[in-house]
Amino acid sequence: MEMKDALREKLEVFIRKYYVNRLIKGLIYGLGLGLCYLFILTVAEYFGRFGSDTRFVLLLALVAGLTGILGYYILYPLAKLFNLGNRLGYDKAARIIGKHFPDVDDKILNTLQLQTISTAQSDLLKASIDQRIQGLSPVPFSNAIDFSENKKYWPVLVVPVLVFTGIFISGRWDVVSESGKRLAAYNEEFLPEAPFDFVLKNLELTGEQGEDVTFELDFTGSSTPADAEIVLANGNARMV
Repeated sequence: MEMKDALREKLEVFIRKYYVNRLIKGLIYGLGLGLCYLFILTVAEYFGRFGSDTRFVLLLALVAGLTGILGYYILYPLAKLFNLGNRLGYDKAARIIGKHFPDVDDKILNTLQLQTISTAQSDLLKASIDQRIQGLSPVPFSNAIDFSENKKYWPVLVVPVLVFTGIFISGRWDVVSESGKRLAAYNEEFLPEAPFDFVLKNLELTGEQGEDVTFELDFTGSSTPADAEIVLANGNARMV
């Protein structure tokens, strides 16, 4: 392998690690911001109980927002990692490495510039470039990227995960699930649910014609109705 190829290979290794680092950061930010965005819209719909048109707008905002977050924070660095589109150039990579290794601040960039002066380089110039590259060989370019620095971004993901976990443990997952269902079915009408449920206690619901039958009900929920009626074919019967 020629010296110029060795330098470019080291830069390629650095660029790949650069985009892996961006992908790690993107996953943290993408998932964290996505959960926050989902939480805000679903909670707004849960308490607002909006009409069909507003729910449609919220659904579009939710899809557009999550798509944008996914594309910017995750798909973009993933595409660059697989050499799709314009990637980080050698010159910019050299400047990033130079900030991490002050001793070689301008040496990498100057060496790259010398390589592009002429395609027909003199033996003296080629030897000078090779000497520069050989001097850069011990420098671990990839060390300019430190994965551990991403630890400071963890709260962006941990906080919304804890919020969703708290909602689930508290038994109020319906705040997310019910509002999410109403957003998905934006063109349907949803009536407010009663704050109580009827629980029929009778185990036997058969009897002889003309025989008196007693129905026993329990009410469960945050409140109880003032009265209740049984709907019959020939009229309603108010319960005591």
